[in-house]
Amino acid sequence: MIWNKCDAVGIETFDLTQSTQQIDPSNNLSFHLNEVDAENNQNPIENPENYINIQNPQTIFIRVANESCFLIDSFEIEVITCPLPDATIALIDDLNACRQRDLEVVYQVANTLGTAPLPAQTPIAFYINEELYTTDFTPIQIPIGGQIQMTTSMQLSDNTPDVFELKLSIDDLGDGTGIVEELDETNNLYLTTVNFESIPELPPLQDMELCNEGFGFAVFDLTLQIELINPQSSAEVTFYTSFEDALEKNNQIFLPEAYQSIANPQSIYVRLDNEICFTISSFKVLTENCPPFIPEGFSPNNDGINDYFEISGLLNIFTDHELLIYSRKGNLIFRGNNDIGFWDGTANEGLLYDGPVPSGLYYYVLNLNHPDFKPFIGWVYLNK
Repeated sequence: MIWNKCDAVGIETFDLTQSTQQIDPSNNLSFHLNEVDAENNQNPIENPENYINIQNPQTIFIRVANESCFLIDSFEIEVITCPLPDATIALIDDLNACRQRDLEVVYQVANTLGTAPLPAQTPIAFYINEELYTTDFTPIQIPIGGQIQMTTSMQLSDNTPDVFELKLSIDDLGDGTGIVEELDETNNLYLTTVNFESIPELPPLQDMELCNEGFGFAVFDLTLQIELINPQSSAEVTFYTSFEDALEKNNQIFLPEAYQSIANPQSIYVRLDNEICFTISSFKVLTENCPPFIPEGFSPNNDGINDYFEISGLLNIFTDHELLIYSRKGNLIFRGNNDIGFWDGTANEGLLYDGPVPSGLYYYVLNLNHPDFKPFIGWVYLNK
């Protein structure tokens, strides 16, 4: 007979008397480590109810005797390896703790020397200076010899010391106790020392100013600021319209190379991230009313090219402007404003013309009605 018990290390306590329950208890029973001792009734095992094996497997000899005779027999006890998992935990990436953002802990949970799968929902605990900070759990079953990579985000409190000890503990409910029986219960911890780090602040960033393209707004190339920041190749520079978005890294400006401003002036927030930490700075984008550009000619022939007396930097910028067009003889033939738009070569004033005017030289007076600009006076050639 072979009597098996399951254990992780090959040593177990056996109750040898369970193997002789079918023998008449009126007989004298004794257990021995070898056949000679059993034959001679010497060196019996003193406490057979709590015998710890000394070999694996091991033969036990039994002596059954009465007043007239005795009998020797034997059986084996054996400790077999239990089908148990063996959970371990270790960091994969170096930790960079930053006051301004959560601590991302990337680690590996493995079933290193297990003889059975590590079950899903195995608890994981994280301790800072031996105090429980947060918990997690394995999302799936880990096969024998397998491993999974996990990430846990830890929102560190302002009271966390600049230097602290972080402990990762697998099969830990947060109080040091687990729920999984393992082959080895001594390899469930990983300890590391973490330092809070920072990066230099960004240099002062210059405000960006462009000519008003309408209603006080313009299109800006925000990426020009990157030259002043001079980031390392591994760093990331992103732009935001509020400090809160920059802090949370939400609602990033999608196309900073061509950003349409929405206020005048408007604050833009720039965030520099590297592998250690991040920092935030700001600058303003603003517009000014620049002198309009007035062409010297146009050709209103409806070919879709240069059909209007198009004065750049005028409409929706100088909204109170007035444009007066005169014939060479000084007769007013057109009065325009922001609502009418650019002159298309058609008269809307006076009696000299009704509708399109002929080719020729015309004079204009452009009054922007702005305190920084005097009226512009000049000529334009209309060529059909």
